[in-house]
Amino acid sequence: MVKHLRPLYIKAYINGKIIRKVFVDGGAMLNIMPLGTEKRIRKSEVNLVPTNMRMTNFTGGDTNT
Repeated sequence: MVKHLRPLYIKAYINGKIIRKVFVDGGAMLNIMPLGTEKRIRKSEVNLVPTNMRMTNFTGGDTNT
């Protein structure tokens, strides 16, 4: 019986800043970063790259990502 069901978190260094509790999910289709983390690593919305990918939610609806 497996008793370990906690998610895997690591410590990461991004642009010289330490980011604690980075969630690791190798099977994720979409990665999310809080706005506070984005500001901490000195990035902004201009650094985002638009895509033509569509994401479907649990109700079957979809949105652009």
